[in-house]
Amino acid sequence: MDSEDELTQFNQLLSECSKLLIESGCSSNRLESLLAKLGGIWNFEVESLALPTGVSIMVKKNGKQSVSLSRVRNWQINLDKIQQINDAVDLFFSEKPEISEALKTLKAIEESPAPTLLG
Repeated sequence: MDSEDELTQFNQLLSECSKLLIESGCSSNRLESLLAKLGGIWNFEVESLALPTGVSIMVKKNGKQSVSLSRVRNWQINLDKIQQINDAVDLFFSEKPEISEALKTLKAIEESPAPTLLG
């Protein structure tokens, strides 16, 4: 994969992760911290600005950069989904999968059903 494709794919990973976290009620500072951690895993420089309604991301590597802006319009508190993403980031840190595999993991988290309350 050439560096432009890798940069674009990694920015997509961060955008997807950000969207899931904001929709699930993650705090802005925690989101920015996770994005920086993801950048470190794959040796990208990441700058982000997270707000309750979206996130701006700039990714740099080898003198090239990619910028994205994502808007979020749906929110809920889903601590289970936030924990799943945190666990996935920890797994990425230890195993450093291909970016495409990390995207598949996030997609599976996105599609997972909300936990049911026992009562």
